[in-house]
Amino acid sequence: MLLLDASLHRWLEDRSPELTLLGFLDDATRKVLVAEFFPTEDARGYFRLLRRLNHSKGPL
Repeated sequence: MLLLDASLHRWLEDRSPELTLLGFLDDATRKVLVAEFFPTEDARGYFRLLRRLNHSKGPL
C-alpha cells in the first residue's frame, strides 16, 4: 500500500519561499519511494510523482 503525504515548510530556510514536499511512502517499510518539492499541494504534483514512480519501478 502506498501512502501520500505533503508538508508545507521553509525547507530551504531563507533561500526560498515556503515549499510543499510531496511524497509517496511504502506503508509496510516506511521507505520514501519518490518525493519532490512543489509550490503547493495539488493533483498535478501527485500525478507527476505517480508517473515518476511508475517509470522507475515498473507497474504498481
